[in-house]
Amino acid sequence: MSPSAGTYYLRVRGFLRWALPRAGALRVLKSSIVWGAALALGCRAAPPPPPPPPEPPDLAARPAQVLSLIGELRCECVEQCRALPLGAKPCGGPRTYVVFSTVTTDSVRLARAAAEYTALEAERNRRTGAVSDCQFVAAPSLTCSQGYCVSRVR
Repeated sequence: MSPSAGTYYLRVRGFLRWALPRAGALRVLKSSIVWGAALALGCRAAPPPPPPPPEPPDLAARPAQVLSLIGELRCECVEQCRALPLGAKPCGGPRTYVVFSTVTTDSVRLARAAAEYTALEAERNRRTGAVSDCQFVAAPSLTCSQGYCVSRVR
C-alpha cells in the first residue's frame, strides 16, 4: 500500500495494521474517546453505605439497670423463685432469662423495666435488620436450694 493524502495509518511493531481515510479515522477517534469516558465514569466506586443510626445511649446500659433491680435470691420455697424473659432476638423470643426472688425483688417494677428494654431491643433489631442464630431459649427450671433460688437449664 502506498501512502496517500488524507489516509491515516496505524502501525504496530512496524507492521501496517489499519489504513483509514481521514473521516473514518476521526470517527474511530471520537468513538474511542466517548467509550473511554463512559468506562471511566462507570468504573467509579460506589459511595459507601451510610453508617447505621446510633444506638440510643441508654439502650446499652439498660440490661445492667434491669439486673440492678434484682435483690438477693433468697427463698424458702420454689414458689418464691421466678424467671423473667429479657431482651429480644431478631428471630423472635427472649434473648435470655433473669432469675429473681419475689421475697427480695419488686416484681412489678422489674417486669416493667424488662418489658421496656425488650421493646427497645426489638425495635432496634427491626430498624437495623439484625440477625441472630434463631435458637430457641427455653425458660430455666427453678428450684430453691439451701435458701437461694437456683436455675437449671433444661
